[in-house]
Amino acid sequence: MHEKLPRKSIESLKKEGFGAADAKKATGVFHSLTVDALNEFGQFMNDWENNFYRIPMQSSVTMLPKDELGLLAESLVNITSTRQRMSVHQQNTVGGAIDVALISIGDGFIWLNRKHYFDNTLNPTWHLTHGATIKTT
Repeated sequence: MHEKLPRKSIESLKKEGFGAADAKKATGVFHSLTVDALNEFGQFMNDWENNFYRIPMQSSVTMLPKDELGLLAESLVNITSTRQRMSVHQQNTVGGAIDVALISIGDGFIWLNRKHYFDNTLNPTWHLTHGATIKTT
C-alpha cells in the first residue's frame, strides 16, 4: 500500500484538475509530511511504551525477592509458549512442564520448580535401584 499511495495521489489530484507537474510536486510534499507524521507517531508510541510498561516493569523486577524472580521467569516462558501456540505459524519451540532454578551468590543453585519424568506411585521400586526418593506434589 505504501508504494501505491504516491501513484494514487497523483491520479486523484489529476482528476481534481491539477497538472501533472503540480500533482507530482504536491504528492511529494504530502508523502514527506506523511512519513514524518508516521515517524513521529512511532516515536511517541515507543516513548509511551517505555514510560508505562518497560521502565515500571524493570523497576519492579529489580526489587523482586529471589523466589518471585523464578515465578516471573516461568510465567514469561508460559506466555511465550501460548503466543507461539496461537500464532499462525505455530512454531512449537517451548512448552510443557518447566524446570525453574535459581542461582545466587548466597544460596547457590536451588530448584524452585522441577518437573518429574514419572509418577513415583507408578514406579515404587525406582528408589530401591537408584538409592533416592522422588517427592511428587
